[in-house]
Amino acid sequence: FKQKTAYEIMPSLVGSEMCIRDRVNGYLITGGLTPPNRHYTYPKSLEDEIECRFGRYPHLPVGGINVTNDERRYIEIFYKNMEKRVEITKYLMREKPWDLFVVMFEGADPIQHEFWRYIDEQHPRYKAIRDEFVRDAIPNFYRKMDEFLGELLNELDEHTTLFVISDHGFGRLNKYININNFLIDMDMLKLRRNIKTRMKRFIYNQNIDLKTLYNLSKRLGLSSIRSKFRGNKAENTLNKLFLSTEDIDWKRTKAFSIGSGGHIYINLQDREPDGVVNSKDYDSIIYEIVDGLRNIIDPETGKRVIEEVYTKKEICDGGFSDLAPDISFIPKEGYATLHREQFISSSLFIESPNSGYHRRDGIFMAYGSAITRNEIKSANIYDIAPTILYLFNIPVPEDMDGRVLREMFD
Repeated sequence: FKQKTAYEIMPSLVGSEMCIRDRVNGYLITGGLTPPNRHYTYPKSLEDEIECRFGRYPHLPVGGINVTNDERRYIEIFYKNMEKRVEITKYLMREKPWDLFVVMFEGADPIQHEFWRYIDEQHPRYKAIRDEFVRDAIPNFYRKMDEFLGELLNELDEHTTLFVISDHGFGRLNKYININNFLIDMDMLKLRRNIKTRMKRFIYNQNIDLKTLYNLSKRLGLSSIRSKFRGNKAENTLNKLFLSTEDIDWKRTKAFSIGSGGHIYINLQDREPDGVVNSKDYDSIIYEIVDGLRNIIDPETGKRVIEEVYTKKEICDGGFSDLAPDISFIPKEGYATLHREQFISSSLFIESPNSGYHRRDGIFMAYGSAITRNEIKSANIYDIAPTILYLFNIPVPEDMDGRVLREMFD
């Protein structure tokens, strides 16, 4: 991080699902990206204390959990993880000194990814099933979370303020969009011309790709292979076999998409390691790509698939804005972008194995004696940090994004 976070400014903290920092006055537990067999708390003694009383903290398995063969077991794992996390949370709330306490329950995210098609009758893969435990997995999971929230409320006194926050919402997902394929078609992204890349592209164009591998493993009942192909070693293996970002010819490439979905970068001179785009051509390339994005059409529906497109100049400012993507976009309902190193499929669109995906609008709820308003409007997730500092009468740093949600307290 380039600047101090709200957590580092707080006088004392207990938090889960965070990066380990050495400038925090308190206790931290790492989140879902924690590598196996690694220490996951700060200080280290907290890990020993937790495991002595509760066993290992319930992180999700690296690479996720295979849902295909046993949907009930998949749901039960998240229930057990949540129950154990609640017990650990209550223990830490009682036993550790804290001014700010943060805990994350991530189970609603994978549950909605997998089971959205059972509650959305408009989904192309909607399926009515008799097993109520599986069919009602999403609403029942929220009911269970609500029960646990009641337990945590019982741990709070009348002077404590509670925030309930999600980092995103959820909605229907039917297809992924391969943005690097779109850039190849626009002649913005070029692949290497060596023999290895040409061979990989040949088999790619014959539809022998990662999508084919995953579909075959599913038909053979080997779906767990998908969850195993995660992490650096697995990614390196896949990159050797299939087209990936390693096959991009950077000296001929004008634009590329990498990282979390919906981002495009211009291969700009004096910024990127092998930048080729002159600054005088930047705006014209941006305009061409933005226009192309707005006109991507799904051939099955005949409709455009991109909801909103933004350039960096429209949404980013500050001393580190140069690190931001040059173009950001939001797909329409039912679509999302892939964010893998591999090109996955030679098609622009592929059917998603999941049926639910993130949406921009999440939830924010506040409870406590300090809260005097029943509703607030136009709140953003980056408003939470300055609002927390405001509650503690701590000055908000000038370089911190967001605003204090003062209307809650008026």
